[in-house]
Amino acid sequence: MLRTRAARVWVHRRVVIQAGSAAGLAWFLAQYVMGHEMPFFAPISAVLVLGASAGQRLRRTVELVVGVAVGIFVGDLLIVLFGAGPLQLALVVGLAVGAALFLGSGALLINQAAASAVLIATLYPPSGGIYYTRWLDALIGGAVAFGVHALLLPGDPLATVGRAVGPVLDTLAEALTATGRALREADPAAADATLAGLRATEPLLQELTDALAGARETVAVSPIRWGDRSALGMYVTAAPHLDHAVRNARVLARRQRAALRTGEAGPPVLAEALDELAAAVRALHQDLDRGRESVDGRRHAVRAARLAGEVYAAGVGLSTAAIAAQVRSVAVDLMLASGLAEPAAHAALDPDGGPADRDD
Repeated sequence: MLRTRAARVWVHRRVVIQAGSAAGLAWFLAQYVMGHEMPFFAPISAVLVLGASAGQRLRRTVELVVGVAVGIFVGDLLIVLFGAGPLQLALVVGLAVGAALFLGSGALLINQAAASAVLIATLYPPSGGIYYTRWLDALIGGAVAFGVHALLLPGDPLATVGRAVGPVLDTLAEALTATGRALREADPAAADATLAGLRATEPLLQELTDALAGARETVAVSPIRWGDRSALGMYVTAAPHLDHAVRNARVLARRQRAALRTGEAGPPVLAEALDELAAAVRALHQDLDRGRESVDGRRHAVRAARLAGEVYAAGVGLSTAAIAAQVRSVAVDLMLASGLAEPAAHAALDPDGGPADRDD
């Protein structure tokens, strides 16, 4: 247990170093450079901004600074006019929250306005008028947090996105393989399990979206990571098409389940097409990790679409024909995810199969 906890601290050592450094630097700048006495809001603002979700630090910084400004202004003004006490505290907090809601609905903005008003009304009541330096301290803290995040051990955006995209691609590849196996073995239960697995991918897709937001923020503000922009752009291009591929794979799996339940057996070439799609996904995964175009992935996708085109010539039933159409749809999605332009992707595929509607 102790070793596990120590390992957790080590894994997050960057956060520890950033938080401590930002708090100390913010206090130093506010007190010794700006000459502010007891600049409480500088270090707390720095820590709060660093603790914001990746990809939201700029927005959180704005919310924080505005929230502190509202809370300080309302608190200072009312305490100067009416003095301190429980009734004044209730009035100060209520008005600060109301003002924050008027300016915006961000949770941090509202909470920070309320917290700042409480601090002003209790621990740091004004004794000589309104203190504008407190708002400046909050601004210093937010700026320091951004600087520390950009320059002191910034996260690896490619590793972050790679960890998020991996489960999406692995799940998709496994589902396509399992769908082909269910077709070969005429196993409706296996088709049910595959469809359930694909329907459970929403959290994975959301994690990928969040990881991309954080990575884009990092490469935007951190000079150390500017060299990762090109490789990150490949993930940014791929992400929406991977989402479409997963949704189209759900439609495919649902059609496969319906076909097996009604005893509609698909031809072996369709299972082969599904295997080719799975191979395309795995090749795309490897090439994204290596920061290169997925030529092999495109080749497997084209092969899958052309095999699906052969299904139409076999006189198949409605569900099997729909599965073949979805194979083409997933193939197009994977080719677009590899960075190929849509006209080129469609031109590369067998023109006999038309793209099916997406399960958006």
